[in-house]
Amino acid sequence: MEAEKKKQPNQHSKNKKGYHWNKRAKKYIASVQINEETVVLGAFDTEEEAREAYFDAIEKYLLPP
Repeated sequence: MEAEKKKQPNQHSKNKKGYHWNKRAKKYIASVQINEETVVLGAFDTEEEAREAYFDAIEKYLLPP
């Protein structure tokens, strides 16, 4: 019997709400859905920048004043 290889998760494979790692661009892409449309907030060098952009957009566009 052959030993099964398990796929090892890398540092970018975790599910994050509002941003993801783009392998080709080697950047984090942040996006948010507003009125059933996806709005791309930008490409960021760090996970923290993408996360901050996502939460800023949620606060600005989706939370009541």
